[in-house]
Amino acid sequence: MVVCAATKCSNSSRIKQMRFFKFPSEETRRKVWMTNSGLLCEPGPYAKLCEIHFEESQFELHRQDGWKKLKPNAVPTLFPEPSESPKKAKEKSSVRKRKRSPSFESDDEVQVTKKKSGKRKKSFGNLEANQSVGKRKSTRKKSGNIESSVQKENVSPRRRKGRPRKISNPEPDSSETEVDEYEKEDEEEVDEDEQEKQIVALKRENETMRQEIHEFEKHNKAMSRVILELEKHNKAMSFKLQELDKDNKVMSKSFKILKNKMKISNPN
Repeated sequence: MVVCAATKCSNSSRIKQMRFFKFPSEETRRKVWMTNSGLLCEPGPYAKLCEIHFEESQFELHRQDGWKKLKPNAVPTLFPEPSESPKKAKEKSSVRKRKRSPSFESDDEVQVTKKKSGKRKKSFGNLEANQSVGKRKSTRKKSGNIESSVQKENVSPRRRKGRPRKISNPEPDSSETEVDEYEKEDEEEVDEDEQEKQIVALKRENETMRQEIHEFEKHNKAMSRVILELEKHNKAMSFKLQELDKDNKVMSKSFKILKNKMKISNPN
């Protein structure tokens, strides 16, 4: 990694499209570069300066694509002071705030703190008052409920004049309960009958499937027998064909022998 040799510059080759230039070999130009960049000792052979320290007039066009080359007599003249990073500025401001002693607080700040403490005290007082009121209400409610229950127990059984009382939850009659039970039993019987019918239908389907499977097995057995008979017939036919071939060969040989004999007996 290349780093700029100037004292107050921290540019490096990590920055993309940043060019660096070596110090010149001539002593006069080399000294000028050293004095301008703030170097006290002679730099090493690999020391370089970045392109920020050179003005635009110190460059010249080298190619048609716009690439510029440093002039042979170029001198670095731009050395701006490094700008502080935002983190350092924040740290400095925080240090300054800490250095301020609490004895030099302004009157406004003291008043604000007093107001805040007064508000807190008021809020705590309101909370305590609300809690005490809530406790009183809860005790009153409990005592009222107890008194109402005692009054209900002590009320005489005399009926009041006027409309008759409405029974909120009357007890069901025995006849109604019996009817409900009969209805439930009827529904259960209907469900059982339907289930039995479904079971009978499933059994019939199973029996028919078994019969079909049995018939299919019989048919397969008959077909296998027919296939065996056909194979036997094919074997017998092949054996007969072999015998006929043998007979044909014997007949052809005997026919040739007869021909030869006829030729010998009748040479003309």
